[in-house]
Amino acid sequence: MEKRVRKWIVRAAVAFSGFLGAGAAGAELVNFETDPLGILPVGWMSRDTSAVLFSASPGGDLQVMPEVGSNEFLGTQGLAVFGNFGVSLIMDFNTPAQSLQFAFGNDDFSSTAAGDQAVLTAFLDNVMVASATVELNRNDLMDQTIAIAGTRFDRAVFYYTADRFLA
Repeated sequence: MEKRVRKWIVRAAVAFSGFLGAGAAGAELVNFETDPLGILPVGWMSRDTSAVLFSASPGGDLQVMPEVGSNEFLGTQGLAVFGNFGVSLIMDFNTPAQSLQFAFGNDDFSSTAAGDQAVLTAFLDNVMVASATVELNRNDLMDQTIAIAGTRFDRAVFYYTADRFLA
């Protein structure tokens, strides 16, 4: 497949906090550093936590990717969603969470437009309970964060509003 067609929509090193599991609630950091590289199945679980399952929406591919010297990850690996416009990162929580915060990037200047946003939406029993938006700074680095807090949710969806492929 032509390289321009295989553009990353989301690279996210994800930090989760406030899980309401059986036992003490607390923060969990997911940084994908110990996970194997490659394409991942729908409902994939990082070695860092059993509290959340990751998927790409239909038409997308979820992958753990290595840092390739572009400073787009916070460590040596990160989570990426490949696909075209409309593909999103889906996070299904085993137990309702109360907050979610993560870093995102890969918002390349040449593949986005002024005003494009990152959108995070939270759901409880398939009903939207919260959302957050952050305008993309379009610098291609993982240096922005998005968060939802103060409500219970069991699913979160993250995507960009860019009207074309992201680089």
